[in-house]
Amino acid sequence: MKRVLSLALLSAAALPLSSSPLRDAATAPGEGAAVLFYGGTIHRLDLGGTAPDGTPLPPARDASARAHEALLAEDGVIVAIGDFETVSGMEEAQDAELVDLEGGHAFPGFQDAHGHVERYGALLEAVDLRGCPSFEELIRRVEERAAALPKGQWVRGHGWDQTLWPGGRFPEHAELSARVPDHPVLVQRIDGHAVLANRAALALAGLAGESLPEDPAGGRIVRDGKRTTGVFIDTAMELVRAHVPDPTDEVRQRHILLAQDALLARGITCVHDMGEDPSGARLLRALEAGGELRMRVVGYMRASEIEAARGFEGVKQPFDDRDVYGVPGVKFVVDGALGSRGAALIEEYSDAPGERGLARFDADRFARRVDLAARAGLQPATHAIGDRANRTVLDAYERVQQRGTDLSKLRPRIEHAQVVAPFDFARFGSLGVIPSMQPTHATSDMRWAVERLGEQRAKGAYAWRRLSNSTPLPLAFGSDFPAEQPDPLLGFHASLTRQDASGNPKDGFFPAERLDASAALSAITSGAAFAAGQEDRRGRLAPGYGCDLTVVDVDLTRLNAGTADTALDAQILMTVVNGAVLFRGE
Repeated sequence: MKRVLSLALLSAAALPLSSSPLRDAATAPGEGAAVLFYGGTIHRLDLGGTAPDGTPLPPARDASARAHEALLAEDGVIVAIGDFETVSGMEEAQDAELVDLEGGHAFPGFQDAHGHVERYGALLEAVDLRGCPSFEELIRRVEERAAALPKGQWVRGHGWDQTLWPGGRFPEHAELSARVPDHPVLVQRIDGHAVLANRAALALAGLAGESLPEDPAGGRIVRDGKRTTGVFIDTAMELVRAHVPDPTDEVRQRHILLAQDALLARGITCVHDMGEDPSGARLLRALEAGGELRMRVVGYMRASEIEAARGFEGVKQPFDDRDVYGVPGVKFVVDGALGSRGAALIEEYSDAPGERGLARFDADRFARRVDLAARAGLQPATHAIGDRANRTVLDAYERVQQRGTDLSKLRPRIEHAQVVAPFDFARFGSLGVIPSMQPTHATSDMRWAVERLGEQRAKGAYAWRRLSNSTPLPLAFGSDFPAEQPDPLLGFHASLTRQDASGNPKDGFFPAERLDASAALSAITSGAAFAAGQEDRRGRLAPGYGCDLTVVDVDLTRLNAGTADTALDAQILMTVVNGAVLFRGE
């Protein structure tokens, strides 16, 4: 049970908390009650901006000026923050429940500005292929799972990365098909932009023979002569995925709750859920209405699906009374991923002459789609990885502005912004485009990024500091889970060091792009809140803001590139949303 005491019993003994998410409201009080957090260091992270009442908030001069002893919340909203004697002496605190931070450091709730909630939960039940050092190991893991399932049942998996294998080439299905002949298999690459199918799956999709369809727009069937190798990239993935049985609503809700548990344990209080479908949004709303959805989810609907089915009118959804779930925008996709050479580049890939990636739209066509969404009041958040894709999106956003739609009020986003041409950096600022980026993409991709892009072009890749210096708007950081681990501390480390968890490379990957601790923390708190239009109620700890806390056992504000490894060993002590403790570590 959670350590919660009345003020009069502050010195009494308390029972320890379990190291697991606390779903039952009876074991995680806070919402609707007054709660006083004490016994640690509370970091406001006031970096300027505007208070909920419109009052300007000047930035504090240093971290110590933003650190306090106590925080009082009522009905999930912060009432006061300051020294313990003053805050505990307030009238509202007299019957408050007390939560001991036990020496931890409380920050505004960490947010992941780009994740995939339901997909992550589904993959927690799938075959984990992350870190497979060879195709043989992939086959072994799939074979092991198939042996536990009835014949004919699909085997799903996620996380393979051919760049970790000898030779670094895409796999071919023959050996997988020979060893797993009685189950259709579909396993997804780590970035989610390519899949591998075995013969049984290909047969169900009508793709096992020599009569293959043409590559769909924005996708590619990887072929060996007239037959497929079993690898499908970007939009071509649907040729097989369309034949996988749809999960029931019950299964889908289970996946959402599995993901919620795992994310709360990582200290994540809010996720920008990129690419929801209408039925997924319906399930999230049902979980919210039933009180089972406790973390905050900012939904971005999958533009391609809703546009084809109903258009953009009526898609935007307001947030509920607890501010847990709403849909402010839509997610567009204009290219693929760098690891599968689907990212659209201006010049050809350095390691694949003649290839320039897979562009799904030109600027004119894409601008028409964005304009329709904007006229329906939807914030556009667009996946763009290659420099050609980023330029296409910037061009389209600019054309929408020129047509008279004030897009800047909706805060257009570019998701990933991984490779940006030199001319285009300044356009993020001039057009009011928010860079929504993922620090661990850089440390995952750096093994082969220079080979893919060449030295000069790679200098414009994963360029957080350069983008930050090019726009007055804040960066918003996430992880793109499940493509990467949903671990804010891992992303924080990458932001400060440009190194992986093993300390490679020694001097960092293009180290001039490192951020300091203040900028990195801002990107996962106030920057993410700004990207969702919620900076008036989220992203800092101040009166009037939602009481969302992530409590860590180290002071992240004091870390730098030389000491950032401390973050890798840090523990999440507590995760609080709307004043309720939803996770407590050991």
